[in-house]
Amino acid sequence: MVGRCLIVLLCLLTAGGISVSLGCSSYLSAENQHRRAEVVGTDWKHAGQDWDWAWGLAAPNIGYEDSFPPGP
Repeated sequence: MVGRCLIVLLCLLTAGGISVSLGCSSYLSAENQHRRAEVVGTDWKHAGQDWDWAWGLAAPNIGYEDSFPPGP
């Protein structure tokens, strides 16, 4: 029983190591952190507009009105 648990643990550690070395190595790179900060900043800038739209306080634009068929 202990041997089986050790084998399973070793396999999980190996799979985790492989996945980190292949797919997650660039996750903390400076370029990705900069891009993430840009995206979060842009999202926060649009949050007020999204809130107004969700509550119906924003003036409807022609693109929004035309997106609902069949239209007037």
